[in-house]
Amino acid sequence: MTQAEYEAEVERRQRVVDEAGLSRCEWLAARKTVSAQPGAGALMRLANEVKAHSATCPTCKARNEYARANFGPMPARPRPPEAPRGFALPAWSRPPVFGATAIGAIVALRVIGASLGPRGMPIGIGLAAIGFGMACGAAGGLVLSATRPALRKLGALGDYLSGVVAMGGYIGAALLMLSALGSKPVIKNGSDAVIFAVIIVGFGLLGAHSWRRKNRTPS
Repeated sequence: MTQAEYEAEVERRQRVVDEAGLSRCEWLAARKTVSAQPGAGALMRLANEVKAHSATCPTCKARNEYARANFGPMPARPRPPEAPRGFALPAWSRPPVFGATAIGAIVALRVIGASLGPRGMPIGIGLAAIGFGMACGAAGGLVLSATRPALRKLGALGDYLSGVVAMGGYIGAALLMLSALGSKPVIKNGSDAVIFAVIIVGFGLLGAHSWRRKNRTPS
């Protein structure tokens, strides 16, 4: 039922009740005139006020009882149309988008600083560095999206593990891309592996702790 159909049904019932000789409520008639404002918010406020008043007003109760006896229950008032929502990314894509944006912004700041220095930095190298950082950030976010549903069930432990996993995805992607680009191996021995493991765990736990402080209720 549309709003126009609902209002037509109300008028039809009111007319029949008037013809039966039942007086109209003066408060209700005055309130409708005063509250004739456009907008869904004003309409809902008026509906709530009328509902509260009708529950205690003898005149309104008598008219409503007569209408129910002759027509049955009043149809539900139609809900006002919702305002169009803005574009929202799917939940799984938000971590990689956030990771790419955050890391890309950090690298961009470093590139700008290096470009303004005495030696400067070629534009091509700067753009490549930004793209590299964004790819690593997106990789960390994708790993987080893939593992978060399972880790969320572990509560606080899962939150901290998510931080470690995301950091591992970020650094792992960086190492893989460097290797693919022909760079010399970054991890040459066990000591290097331990250092990277400490970095991943340390920064992962730190990031998770910071997130938990801002979000007391885990997502």
